Amino acid sequence: MKKTELAKAIVAYCFRNAGIEVIHAGQTPVSKTGDFSDVFVVDAGGNRITWAEVSRITQEEMQGLIRTAVNRVYAVLEHEGDAEFEERVLDYALTFTRGWDEPKDI
Repeated sequence: MKKTELAKAIVAYCFRNAGIEVIHAGQTPVSKTGDFSDVFVVDAGGNRITWAEVSRITQEEMQGLIRTAVNRVYAVLEHEGDAEFEERVLDYALTFTRGWDEPKDI
């Protein structure tokens, strides 16, 4: 398996389907400026918060997302060299990663 395919498969397996969809599933606000500087949230206390300053993920959501990602990364590391596991992860991930950019070494 190519490392580029494996990298995308690992991200799809460990992160993409680890709960981020639930957070991402809400409505996206309309921005006439395109940079969301014209979007504000008014909370229950009447505070007007700019979109750039709003936390769009709760502490509990972040903890759950990270916990799942860590557990899945651990599973990938535990199965390193297991061709059957890698192929299963790749087959699963390919449904999501076909249109993704090729990874780059940063």
